[in-house]
Amino acid sequence: MKAKKISKIVFNWHTGEFGASSETYVINMEVKKTLPGEKKHNILRMEEHEPRGEGDKYWIDVFFDDKSEERIFNINRIEYKVEEIEEKLPF
Repeated sequence: MKAKKISKIVFNWHTGEFGASSETYVINMEVKKTLPGEKKHNILRMEEHEPRGEGDKYWIDVFFDDKSEERIFNINRIEYKVEEIEEKLPF
């Protein structure tokens, strides 16, 4: 059986004084949190969630190795990796 997992997201695309800009997260990427003095953390996995109601958006939960999470709403692009997984029978 094949499973589709997120491998990369591009988010928060915007234009500013110096042109277009966006942020990118990739699995196993080191990310420095926004607070001064915080160390870098690796991205372990990302989970996609569908809108739950009218006016809601898709979002991605990003899980880090320090057990923290970040929720991303302004998603511009998602890349997936298809993996073969072993199907386990219930008996």
